[in-house]
Amino acid sequence: MSNGLRRWASAIVLALTACRGGPPVEADLAIAHVDVVPMTADTVLENRTVLVRNGRIAEIVGADAVRVSEGTPTIDGTGRYLVPGLVDGHAHVRARGVLGLFLAQGFTTVRNMHGGLGDPLVWARAIRAGEIVGPTLVNASPALAWDTPGFTLPGRQPITSLDTLEAYVREIADSGYASIKILGFPRDAFDALMAAAEGVGLPVTGHPPITRTGDPHQDLTIDEVLGSGMTVVEHVGELITYGLGPDPSDTVASADLARRVAASGVAVTTTISTTLTIASALELDSAYVTPEMYDRAFRHAGEEEAEFLYRMPQIWRENGFTRIDPEFLALFVRQLHAARVPLMVGTDAHTALEVAGESAVSEMLHLHAFGLSPFESLKALTATPAAVLGESGEWGTVEVGARADLVLLDANPLADPTAVRSLVGVVVGGQWLDRPRLDEMRTRAEEGRLACRRARCD
Repeated sequence: MSNGLRRWASAIVLALTACRGGPPVEADLAIAHVDVVPMTADTVLENRTVLVRNGRIAEIVGADAVRVSEGTPTIDGTGRYLVPGLVDGHAHVRARGVLGLFLAQGFTTVRNMHGGLGDPLVWARAIRAGEIVGPTLVNASPALAWDTPGFTLPGRQPITSLDTLEAYVREIADSGYASIKILGFPRDAFDALMAAAEGVGLPVTGHPPITRTGDPHQDLTIDEVLGSGMTVVEHVGELITYGLGPDPSDTVASADLARRVAASGVAVTTTISTTLTIASALELDSAYVTPEMYDRAFRHAGEEEAEFLYRMPQIWRENGFTRIDPEFLALFVRQLHAARVPLMVGTDAHTALEVAGESAVSEMLHLHAFGLSPFESLKALTATPAAVLGESGEWGTVEVGARADLVLLDANPLADPTAVRSLVGVVVGGQWLDRPRLDEMRTRAEEGRLACRRARCD
C-alpha cells in the first residue's frame, strides 16, 4: 500500500475510533499511526501511537486501540518511521550555531569532547532550562596532557606536578563536566590521574595516553591503557597506531587486539572519515582537497581556514601521523564488531573537514559499508552511546519512560540506513519541530561562522 493510501486509510480509522466508547487520552503530544523503530531490538513495531507527557515517552500503544483527545497536538505518522534521536559520540563544539546545525539533522544528543572550546557548560545549562532549543550536551573536560601547553585548564599553566593534576581533577568535577578527557601522560601521572578521577566519581576517556620517551618505567603499553579503567578510547585509528606497532596491517595481530579491547570493556569511537581523509592526504598531498571539500570549508569557516586545508598533509606528517590502509581499517572495524566491542559513531565535528550532523550520518554509512547491518550501524548512532554512558532507557531508544528525543522519517532505516536523511521532523525534550522549522534552524546556523582553529568561533 502506498503512503498516500495508508494515510487515507488512517484517516478513516481515526474517524471510526473517535466513535468508539472509552474516554479520550490526553497527552502533551501524540504521534499517531507510526511505525516505531525502538532500537531495543532489530524490529519495527507497526501502526503505533506514541504519547508524550512531561518530555518523556508515556505510552506506546496500538494505534487502533486508543482515542487521542481533541486538545492533544497530534502528528500523523502514517507511512512513516519513528526512531530515537541521533547521537554524535565525539564532537568539538566551538560555536553555538553548531548546536542548531546538529538538531536540524535529527541529532538530539552530542558528546562534546573538549570542554575548553566555546561555552559548553553555559550552553548545556541554557538547553536544560529551555532558554535555547538544542541537543543535550554531554561535556567532557578541557583536554589534559602532561607538561603540554594548551592541554590544561583554560588560562592555566601546563600540568607538571601531581598536586596540580589532582587539583585540576577536583576542579573539573566541581565545574559540572561529565568526564575527563586526556591525551599523553607518563605512567606515574596517569596512575595519579586515574586515582583522582575515581575519587571524584568521573570516568576518564580520550586518546590512548601513550608517550614514546623510551623509558619503560614511564611509557604505557596499549594493554596497560585498556586495563586502566578508561571507559572509552577515542578514534579507532589510534587503536591501530598504538596497538599494532610498526606493522599496522597484520590481520592476526589486529584480531587479537580486538579481542583484548573487548575483554577490557572499553568502548571505541569511530572517526572513520577523519582517518580516511588523513590516509588520502598522506598519499596525495594537497591534491586530497576536492572542490566540494574546499567549498564546504569556505562556507563554514571562511577563506583562511579553507586555504589551511592545503597545509594539513604537512602538519599531519610533522605530528607523526601515518597512513592507515582503508581496507585494513574496514577489516579492523569488522574485527572489533565481531568481538562485541561497543562502537560509537564519532566525527570530530564541527571542523572545516567534518560537518556537524552530515559527517555523523556518513560515519554510520561507513559502518554499514564495512559490513555491519543497518540495525547494527544505526545502533552506533543511537542506543550504543546511551549504553556506554550508563544512560540506557533514558535516551537512545524508543521505549516508555525514555526522554522524548525522537526523529520522524519518511523511510525505514532498517531497510536502508540512508533513510535517516529523510527527515520529517524532530521531537526534542517533548517539543515537536517540523521540517520547515528545522530548515530555518539550519539556515540560521550556517549564516554564522561554525568552524575555526581558535578556541571559539563566534
